[in-house]
Amino acid sequence: MRRVLVYSHDTFGLGNIRRMLAISQALTEADSAVSVLILSGSPMLHAFRMPPRIDYVKLPCLARDANGVYGVKYLDLDYQAALRLRSSLIVSAAIEFAPDVVLVDKKPLGVDGELEAALDLLGASERRPSVYLILRDILDDPEVTQRIWQKHDYHGAIERHYDGVLVAGCPSVFDVAKEYAFPAATRGMTEHVGYLHRCGGRKTRDGVRAGFDLRGLPLVLVHAGGGGDGAPLIEGFIEGLHAREGRAPFYSWIISGPDMSEPDRERLRHRASPLAHVRFENFTDDMPSCMEAAD
Repeated sequence: MRRVLVYSHDTFGLGNIRRMLAISQALTEADSAVSVLILSGSPMLHAFRMPPRIDYVKLPCLARDANGVYGVKYLDLDYQAALRLRSSLIVSAAIEFAPDVVLVDKKPLGVDGELEAALDLLGASERRPSVYLILRDILDDPEVTQRIWQKHDYHGAIERHYDGVLVAGCPSVFDVAKEYAFPAATRGMTEHVGYLHRCGGRKTRDGVRAGFDLRGLPLVLVHAGGGGDGAPLIEGFIEGLHAREGRAPFYSWIISGPDMSEPDRERLRHRASPLAHVRFENFTDDMPSCMEAAD
């Protein structure tokens, strides 16, 4: 049995954990001798269905505000204490799981360096695992990304700890090494591996639509991913419905996302409640089925 340890960046939204879950599932489906342990603080990790031979260690949740400042989401701990706790859990998991391969999502040293102790330990072990950084192609504005990577010496970390950088994307669309001015050492370790294939939903289009009283109306799906910054989008849509006095020629299915603040969610739910042909929900673990069902 080969063991893969996956670190998933988790401070904002659902994109990172969805991506790393998709990679983990693809690995286990491609090879029956692979098992995967995911390390993540995503508050919604428990809501996703775990395929066979995939499990997770839940780290205490962190939060990130609009200015990129980190904090503790739930626990009555100061930020540094929460970071030490997360780092200790990561080290313990790395020791006991003894991975053959480590995949690190987005940040070479984890959030504020919380991964470095585990990387040092694994690098010094007799059975040193192969370590790969997983990047989506577009991280941020090039100048912002270059400034962050220089500040944290990510290229130095890659040279010390990593065997390669795997980019989910195509260089003909966005050449990560070029756009973010990777130095020669990092550029030589970087490989674009193409876009990820996401499996279809678990339900049929007709099966999902049967749960709505559409009466011939088209179904419009409105969602904002995790929802942490999605309130203005959904509010604008609801106000548009009010401007038509609720007489929109379609049925609206609004999914706010689990990261939307409770005051925003309840305010929008209340604003949508008097409208006809509107369903308001918080979360789905099967967005592909929802998208397939929508017109």
